[in-house]
Amino acid sequence: MSIELSNVTALAGPQAWLAGKGVQLALRLVALVAALLLLWFVVDRLFIAPGRHKAEVAQLGTEIKASQAVTETAKDATATGAEIQIVRDRIERITRENTVRIMAAPGASAAVTPEFDAAWLAAICVRDANQHDPSCDAMPRPAAGDGDGADTGRADPAG
Repeated sequence: MSIELSNVTALAGPQAWLAGKGVQLALRLVALVAALLLLWFVVDRLFIAPGRHKAEVAQLGTEIKASQAVTETAKDATATGAEIQIVRDRIERITRENTVRIMAAPGASAAVTPEFDAAWLAAICVRDANQHDPSCDAMPRPAAGDGDGADTGRADPAG
């Protein structure tokens, strides 16, 4: 007993034929989606990922250069601050030495006018070198940052 396929289809009706075509269509659709995913993966790895990698490397290079620039700026600022402090210390040392020479000079203890004495004391006491001198304790001290041009906290001798 041999049955031909056309006879089976005729016996089962059009529903069986459509069901068979639906399964074939579903399998082809799954194969197509799998092929598209594989194609997308290959294209991404061959063409898109290298560009993305290059952009990331370039971004890292930019960040490293910016970090190095900040480091160099900090080094420059530190060096400048140290140089300023060296110059300031030298000026203060010279001021102390000059004060000692003036006070040790003949006639330094001679009486002078009160105005001269006040001007002298104001000029001496504005310097950091003399900030702990007991004779400067009586000098008025302006508030910090009052714009007197000195960062010592002492009165401006000019006014």
